This record gives sequence, structure tokens and C-alpha cells, in this order.
Amino acid sequence: TYAQVGSVLEELLESEVSPVLFKAVLETLALFEDPKIGEFLISRWPSMFPENRNEILDVFSGNQRRVSQLLQAIEEGRIERNALDLPRRMKLLGNPDEEIRRWAGEVLQRQWEDRMEVVSKHRVALDLEGEAGRGRIIFNRLCSTCHLSKGGKRVGPSLSGVVSHSRKQLLQAILDPGAAIEARYTNYIVLTSNGQIHDGLIVSETPATLTLRSSEAEDVTVLRSNIEQIRASSVSLMPDGLESDMSYQDLADLISFLQGTDLF
Repeated sequence: TYAQVGSVLEELLESEVSPVLFKAVLETLALFEDPKIGEFLISRWPSMFPENRNEILDVFSGNQRRVSQLLQAIEEGRIERNALDLPRRMKLLGNPDEEIRRWAGEVLQRQWEDRMEVVSKHRVALDLEGEAGRGRIIFNRLCSTCHLSKGGKRVGPSLSGVVSHSRKQLLQAILDPGAAIEARYTNYIVLTSNGQIHDGLIVSETPATLTLRSSEAEDVTVLRSNIEQIRASSVSLMPDGLESDMSYQDLADLISFLQGTDLF
């Protein structure tokens, strides 16, 4: 029973064990029905590292009782909505229980509904003819800091594939970047035991350290043993509000540049 082995399994998860052993312990925990398992994992969530979080989420999503615990934890802010990638969100939204599906829809609804209004308002830019040369100037001013490699480092994703995107898709991506954050470009906020706060995407991991990168500072390497809390931000590294620095024509020009063959 869980009462007999639970304390040992919990102690293993709280210690520095190999990824293989960590996964084995979680798989063992998933075999038990005790609701204390879900509460324990939720309580330890802030100190769990990104590479372990999906495995923990799978312990919840694989058990109907723990699905409810997961949704309640997200609703209460104990687990970030953004911690769920698209497949895991879709699994919750497609749960066979109608009440769970309804609850998941309420809990996981997007927090950026105002951005939808912004996108709708700026669709007029799609009717304007853009000029790629002017778009390059706008790109260099607003976008190049993150999307072009500087000294071998880059914060945002490569734009090499955007030429195949439609104008509508590019408009959406520019004005509502938080709608779809790729897991590897998630912005993490790290609190250390001495009260320092660091944020950025995780560009390197070792058994002993995490290295964070932001567009505004040098890479920061933090000892795992010094990390008190780590949270996935619900905000994309690419900021909302770029439209405040652009006219409709500027937006049309930027889209034309992004669709051009001379992007770089």
C-alpha cells in the first residue's frame, strides 16, 4: 500500500536522483490511487525542474481522480496554466467525463482575450500593400534583438521558415505572440535561496546547473541546489503591444519583409 512505501518514494523525489530513477519513482507513484500523491506532487511543483514537469503532469492526466486535482491546482494558481503544452491541454479538453471537459474549458481558457480584439482591429493591415525595404527597417528596430544571432547567441526562434506563413498567420504571431509558446521558448522565472530573481529561456542544463538567457543581459548560470522556486511564465518572451510602435502601414511592411526571400 501507499502508506507503507509512500514516504520512501517521496523522499527519493525530493533528493537529487538520476532522471531514470526519477521517472521510475513517478511511474510507481502513478500505480497508487491515494489522493495524497497528487497533493504531494502539487506541493513540490515549484521546485521541480522543467525536464521533470511533463512526467509529473502525466501522472495527473493518467488518472481521473488526479485530473480533478490538477485542474483545481491550476485554478488556484499552484500550477501554471502555461505548464501544459498543447497535447496535454487537448487531452484534458477531450476527457471522457463531460463535467471534467467543462471544467477544463473554464480553467484553461486563454487569459489574453484582449489580444484577440487587437488582432481583429489590425486586420485592416492585410488589405494594404507592404514594402519589404521599409519592413526591414522596422524589423531591425523591433525584432532583431531577439531573432537574430548576436555573438553566437539568440533568444527567439529562427525565422527561417516564416516565408511559408500566410499574411494572416504572421499578423496573428506578431500581435498575439502568447497564443502559442513553443516549450523550448518558454520564459522561466527562477527564485534562488538568497532572494535573487532571474528570468529567461533555459538554454543549457546539467545535473548541477541551469543556464538562463534573456535579451537584456548576459546568460546567467544558477546552481540547482540554490534554486528555491521555478515557474513557467504565462507571458511569451516576445512582448505584447508591438502594435503601439507601428501604424497599419508599418505592420503591412513588416509582414512583406518577413515573407520575402531576403529575410537575412
